[in-house]
Amino acid sequence: MKKKSLVSELLTLGGTLMLICIIVAGVVAFVYNGTKEQIAMNNAVNAEDLAVVMPESEAIEDVTADYEEHEIITEIYKATKGGDVVGYVYKMMIAGYKPDLGTLVGIDNDGNVVAAKVTQSSETPGLGALVSEEAFISQFTGKETSSSFQVVKGTPASDTEIQAVSGATISSGAVTTSINEAVKFHKENILGEEVVEVPVVEPTLENMNLSGDAMNEIAGDLKTLEVTTGGEVTGYVVYAANPGYYEESPIRVAVGFDNESKTITNILIIEQNETPGLGDVILEDGFAQQFQGVAAEELETQIYSGASESSKGVYKAVNQAIEYYHNVLMVEPGVENMRLTGDEMVEIDGEYKTVEVRNQGEVSGYIVYTSNPGYYEDKPIEVAVSFDAATREVKNIMIVRQNETQGLGTVITEDAFAEMFQDQPSEEMSVQVYSGASESSKGVYRAVNKAILYFNDVLMQGGN
Repeated sequence: MKKKSLVSELLTLGGTLMLICIIVAGVVAFVYNGTKEQIAMNNAVNAEDLAVVMPESEAIEDVTADYEEHEIITEIYKATKGGDVVGYVYKMMIAGYKPDLGTLVGIDNDGNVVAAKVTQSSETPGLGALVSEEAFISQFTGKETSSSFQVVKGTPASDTEIQAVSGATISSGAVTTSINEAVKFHKENILGEEVVEVPVVEPTLENMNLSGDAMNEIAGDLKTLEVTTGGEVTGYVVYAANPGYYEESPIRVAVGFDNESKTITNILIIEQNETPGLGDVILEDGFAQQFQGVAAEELETQIYSGASESSKGVYKAVNQAIEYYHNVLMVEPGVENMRLTGDEMVEIDGEYKTVEVRNQGEVSGYIVYTSNPGYYEDKPIEVAVSFDAATREVKNIMIVRQNETQGLGTVITEDAFAEMFQDQPSEEMSVQVYSGASESSKGVYRAVNKAILYFNDVLMQGGN
């Protein structure tokens, strides 16, 4: 029998191998085409998880790339059945008590939650890790979403309240926040619903627990509302801000002060962007109640309900308001700051409010309060002017109240402005313009001249 040549054998073998490869490739392609949807589904969300959060679906499609990157939502899938969309599945990743707490939620075409599941967790065993248990996570099943979910420590009073795992408020809040974010995203981007911003609550006499009949904004370094009763100033509301959990989004607080008792009447969170379900506990009534009736003195920072950075931010803002209240709003003329010598101050009767300064029983000086319009005709500048009775000099002036334009007219409150009057003879002064604040400085000079006239013609009549 004639042997095949080596070349012939190699060609035969090569042909056989090629045929086998073609057959195998065809089988693989056939199998892939028949199961590619299932493969894609399994790569995205495993069948077990999908059966929990979107049991009605037959297939899912990754649509993450169709939307802008989200801070918490990492993957977005369109769920279908028989070609019809039945809802969306969202994968989220958020920091709980520890990093990387993964959550999955299914949301139907009406924007309601089908179900949720914790897919990844490194939370504390026996505490935060319990958020993955049915007792907690099942609270979201079948819930409508007309309002955001809120974490509560006690028994829920409504369908939107989620009872926290005992001792694991942070973990419970993190899961709730991630689901709220998915619902919000779904409503905005899938359903096209307009997001309704919660209206900002502004301070009033009632919600700040203040007594008065009028409240008007006054000028100053911090936004301040002056509370008056029958024309007399009885309190203030001071706005201050400090970062909470997020450095770039400070918490803005309004603090009410009662002048008679020198206590804080209430605080109001005006603006905050703290984490929902965690840092936003600073909005609770119980948080504000910690400040009510407390002496307006620097407060020691306290942690509230696990929201450490958020509550610290509020306390620091309140302390800023307290400092401003004492060092700016409640500063009154005294022997020292008016550059007088004496051991007693007594208010006396007269056309203008006047304080008589005595040293060992002898009158050594006076402080006279006068006012004159500055830039605003209806908002006069009130000035206190001190006089030395022996030398008949103006010793100092203090702007007691003013409503001039911030950054312009308010230069009259600077030390350099007051220094222009110190140790000047108590004679009528020529009106001068200071640092571009023409009308404001004119107003002060005219008020000072009124005080000088009163000092000479009334208080010092007969000479000393």
